[in-house]
Amino acid sequence: MVKLTPEICRAARALLAIAQRDLGQRAGVSHPTIALFEMADRQPYARTLRDLTEAFEAAGVIFIEPKDGVHQLGIALKWGVEPPKVGKSKTDATGQGGDTGGLDALGYDWESEPADDDEPLPPLDWTDEDRAEQIEHWRSRPEAWAKLHEVSRQCLLRAMGVERL
Repeated sequence: MVKLTPEICRAARALLAIAQRDLGQRAGVSHPTIALFEMADRQPYARTLRDLTEAFEAAGVIFIEPKDGVHQLGIALKWGVEPPKVGKSKTDATGQGGDTGGLDALGYDWESEPADDDEPLPPLDWTDEDRAEQIEHWRSRPEAWAKLHEVSRQCLLRAMGVERL
């Protein structure tokens, strides 16, 4: 089986135009686990990597094994699998593409407003292990914690189940 790396995971998600949450649902893996893995802050268990790899393969991704002196690990879509259609780039007043940080590839409709009847985001499905890892992560990086917006810090504190770090 291929050794899934954070870079290949991000590339495969981009190839399929799926979000981390969607990948998590397909693979049965928590969103925080995928996010930390893709940021290279956490090395998941072997079974988690296997579940992610199998979810990608079920969606039509093939992994191209590295070849010494020629190329690194790569990905492609299986023959016959249609690449997802993604949104068009938003244009600014000059008719040039606006700066959306490359997020147009996710197919997000930048023009629409969220509906009032949108369902709220589901609660984080963190395990006790996830919470402990998050607490350790943020305690070891006080400078990064200080750079977060206050609302973000409060949300993380609640999700971690603590009042303060």
